Amino acid sequence: MRLFFLSIFCFLNICTFAQNSRSIEGVLVDEKGETIPFANVYIQGSTKGTTTNMEGVFLLKTPDNEQLEIVFQYIGYTKKILPITFWNDKTQPIITLTKENFELSTFTVTANGKDPAYAIIKQAQKKRKKYLKQLNAYSGKVYMKGGLYLNEMPESVPLLISADDMPDSTELGLIGLTESVANFYFEQPNNYKEEMLASKISGFSNGYSWNRVNQVIYNFYENMIKIPGLSDREFLSPIGATAMATYDFKLEGTFIENEHTINKILVTPKRQADLAFDGYIYITEDLWNIYAIDLRVQKPTPLKLADTVRFKQSYAPINNDIWLPRSLEMEVAFKFFGFGINYHAVGMFSNYNIQPNFDKNFFSNEVFVVTDTVKKIDSTFWEQSRQVELSTEEKTNYHEGDSVEKRMNSPEYLDSLDARNNKLDVTDLLLTGYTHRNRHLKRNWSIDPLLSIVQFNTVEGLVLEPKVRVTDYSDRKTRGRYEFGLRYSHENQTFAPQFDFSRALNRKKLSGFGFSLGETMKQLNNSNPIGNDFNTYYTLFSEQNFAKYYRSRYATFRYQHEIVNGWLTSVELGYESRISEHNRTNYSWKDVEHREFTPNITIRENNRLMVNVASKITFKQKYETYPDKKVVVGSTWPDLYLISNNAIAVNKNDVSYNQIKLAIDDNISLGNIGRLYYTGQVGKFFHQKNLSFVDYEHFNGNEVVFTPTIEPIKYNLASSLENRLKFHTLAFYGLSTNNAFAEAHVEHHFNGFIINKLPLIRKTKFQTIAGFNALYTDAKQEFTELFIGVDNIFSFIRVDFAAGYTKGGKIEPVYRIALKANF
Repeated sequence: MRLFFLSIFCFLNICTFAQNSRSIEGVLVDEKGETIPFANVYIQGSTKGTTTNMEGVFLLKTPDNEQLEIVFQYIGYTKKILPITFWNDKTQPIITLTKENFELSTFTVTANGKDPAYAIIKQAQKKRKKYLKQLNAYSGKVYMKGGLYLNEMPESVPLLISADDMPDSTELGLIGLTESVANFYFEQPNNYKEEMLASKISGFSNGYSWNRVNQVIYNFYENMIKIPGLSDREFLSPIGATAMATYDFKLEGTFIENEHTINKILVTPKRQADLAFDGYIYITEDLWNIYAIDLRVQKPTPLKLADTVRFKQSYAPINNDIWLPRSLEMEVAFKFFGFGINYHAVGMFSNYNIQPNFDKNFFSNEVFVVTDTVKKIDSTFWEQSRQVELSTEEKTNYHEGDSVEKRMNSPEYLDSLDARNNKLDVTDLLLTGYTHRNRHLKRNWSIDPLLSIVQFNTVEGLVLEPKVRVTDYSDRKTRGRYEFGLRYSHENQTFAPQFDFSRALNRKKLSGFGFSLGETMKQLNNSNPIGNDFNTYYTLFSEQNFAKYYRSRYATFRYQHEIVNGWLTSVELGYESRISEHNRTNYSWKDVEHREFTPNITIRENNRLMVNVASKITFKQKYETYPDKKVVVGSTWPDLYLISNNAIAVNKNDVSYNQIKLAIDDNISLGNIGRLYYTGQVGKFFHQKNLSFVDYEHFNGNEVVFTPTIEPIKYNLASSLENRLKFHTLAFYGLSTNNAFAEAHVEHHFNGFIINKLPLIRKTKFQTIAGFNALYTDAKQEFTELFIGVDNIFSFIRVDFAAGYTKGGKIEPVYRIALKANF
């Protein structure tokens, strides 16, 4: 019944609007007859308006008032104002804008030879803080449209896309389109919230638009402008505090608009190494505020992925001296494996309220929310709310997207797609592994490649450990994952089965569970600081057996849940029987002179019943809320960890102990100097009895050239820290302890601050790193290492040069190589 009355209410509102409004449309062109895309079209004296689309076409819904005037405005062109009666006998007229007639005769050169633009920029700098904090609070509504365009493509990408899947020339153009409508709210100094009211994505009816207001509207009154994903460093504003040292300025001309003199100023970076803009900034005389911007960043300025980034913003007066954004454009052009891609976003702002009355609980740590109405929006809503008319290409894209989605979700298509993609070849078996998909049942199963199945170590000799993983998913989200493994040891002549299962429960509470059981060989440090592949290589080619093993028969249960926002807790319950092992082979492909394999470490055999609890606390944790999930976006505060590991003795010979660990993990932006990462941990054992060496606190050392990645365990919070608690040169079991310890890991990423000053090296996009790691144990054993490194080599290689020192030992420099995706 409630839905029925809501439908009647919406229908009456639509009818009322239709009876008291009219629509005007047309095409905007320049003097050459070429269309002008994304020009502002609005009602004089208001912020209600639209922009022209890619074809210069506009459609504006206005009140039915014969006194209204319609304004046409675009940066670099003379504004045109037409009465609404102009459309009384016209349906879609062509309206021409002329190039702005700049006044140049009044320019004077100052005594020091400076262009007049410098004096204007100085005035804007003086007013910058005023306009930055002019409004204590405001709110508004925004319509956004984003399009992804494919402009060029390579002939082939053999390692990524098969010849059958490569697009052809007919697929050039618009390949992705999304629209959204949202309310946004702001309060000084940094309270922000956004509510997505409507979302539409071509070909993905179950998806949510990627449009975000705060990801495309950047405040040029700020000194530094952070644009995530495009650079690790911040961009310098043309009217920021350091603008005079960063830019050259030239006054290109002035023009008059609404009795205001507008100065058009050319902005040029002094140095290519700086993340600075080039283009134009328009400053209003006397008010010294930003009227509009047309700025870009392009090569050779160092960008992380993009080749060119362009921003256009147009401001509108809300009252005498309060100007807020009316429209924006953002364009990003980049190449990826030979594909030329362009992303274009346009936004229209309306319904500004500069005196909102927010209650004290309105702003919270929830910074973005997708309302429940998003999926209920129909075509009528978009016809009334769309502020930028769809172009012919965009209409076609929506139509084709809907058709493709229906076809792709049909059982016949899914079956044919699976039949084609599920073909097995030699490359799958040897190098990449094989995945078999059943999209109709929404289930995948996969096996590892042969190279990762085969291992060799001195305890077991040749090892074969195939694993089969089965994944159930829904709406592209994993529901459950099953892993079946079987480990065969040639020297032991044994088969050891394993099983692991994990499943998400409540994505809004970040909760889920998993359990594991079976038998296997485990490293004494269960974090596996040396990978099986690296240990195999060093065993066979270098006669070094770094990994030390014991036999484990185990069963564990894991559970994770967010108690309140920012307080995440996991519990692990388990039972393990530990059996000592010894070396059974000294086989190696290469006999290294004066080197022998070291014995496997003997442990005291016993059983362990464990109860481990870990909590992560993050104050003021910001997050986004969707109808089906929660996404954490971070905090300015560090993550604090409290970890309690406990062993309970069932029999008198079983191990028992309590261990408490406190940890901190954080990263701090230091502006253009880079970003500082630090992780620290302290811990101590209590009430220990019958401890075996496997129960000690082991540290993630490294004695091989390649730095391995330590994979976290699903729904085990403590394991998520391990990959950041790593040393470069510490012996794997050199300082293991059963008492108190403290470790610290600090590294600073300069994000190009140093290398970008060097003209030739700057083109490589390498980034420098420096830091130190330190460890102290209760036995007064101390270890310290310093390192410097170069990151982003070919986008995925990092090389560090490190030197470690143990009291009474030698300082021996080494180098370490890490592989990681850093696109």
